[in-house]
Amino acid sequence: MGTKREKLNSLFYLVVIVLVIALMMHFTKNNNESQNRYFEENGRYTICKVIEYGAHTITGSSAYTRISYKVNDLEYQVESDYNVPFMDGPKPGELFMGIYLTNEPEKCAFLFDYPIKDSTDYKYCIEKFKNNPPKLK
Repeated sequence: MGTKREKLNSLFYLVVIVLVIALMMHFTKNNNESQNRYFEENGRYTICKVIEYGAHTITGSSAYTRISYKVNDLEYQVESDYNVPFMDGPKPGELFMGIYLTNEPEKCAFLFDYPIKDSTDYKYCIEKFKNNPPKLK
């Protein structure tokens, strides 16, 4: 067993590590909330189409999704990483709601919890989001 001083040093380092992790989690959460608010305040809704969904060749455990969406007749394609198993993702051709930034239309958040099958679904989501905007993940 170590001396009392060695135990105190170990405890000190453990406390410092825990505090650093807690601060990182706090700032990450605040940054995500700030980014979500920015999207909600400056974003416009659009329909996103899944172009491709696949596993990363290096890890194979997480997946990426390539999405296309239109803004003022311009088509954008964005790729996003997800830490979900490959088999659990959306299928190519599926449509979802998305929210893009009006001043940076190449930035879009995908709302996979809001699938779109037709214009009725889109209109329903737009009406719903007026009073209850979706929470971005």
